[in-house]
Amino acid sequence: GLTDLIRERAAGRPVILAVDNAEELDEFSAMVLSQMVVNRSAHMFAAFRDFSAAPAEFMGLWREGLLTRLDLEPMLPSECAHLLEAELRGPISRAAAEDLTRVSRGDPNVLLAAAADYQDSGTVTCGDGVWVLDTSRPCAFPRLYSAMSARLSGLTQDQRELLDLLALAGALPLTQVLKQLASREVDALQEAGPLHPEHAATP
Repeated sequence: GLTDLIRERAAGRPVILAVDNAEELDEFSAMVLSQMVVNRSAHMFAAFRDFSAAPAEFMGLWREGLLTRLDLEPMLPSECAHLLEAELRGPISRAAAEDLTRVSRGDPNVLLAAAADYQDSGTVTCGDGVWVLDTSRPCAFPRLYSAMSARLSGLTQDQRELLDLLALAGALPLTQVLKQLASREVDALQEAGPLHPEHAATP
């Protein structure tokens, strides 16, 4: 019935389903959308913050080659600056853009949350039509905290303890990390995004 309704409304045009935060779909909704892809009633773009939390139906589509996975790299500093200028509706100084890029590590959701927090606290202010950084103004991060706590809420106690340790240490050798946490849980943290491995002489 849903397929018939969508085809009728499409009036012969191709149907493309856009699904945001797809890991939050319930299994029944994921099954319905997956079935439409399988029977070629629709094409689908699905965005995931954490693909490891994708519904089983979407995982099945990926394994069968009906969905192609594309992992997005963190945004480049120049891309962050363009997004900030669009959000703030004006040019932004290099120092302000670099500071917000550092805080967000190139994650667009975190970048926009941090920019709003900077704006509210006066850490970035608009002078002569340009957004500039005022390092003398301390910044509280209510939006950034909210954005990050939503991501951390699904972690196990051991995963959170490891992230607390890394937050204090900055970085640890992979061998030390694997003494603290099972490798499958380390993989899950990397997949979800909070853990970033660097492949130096010692990973």
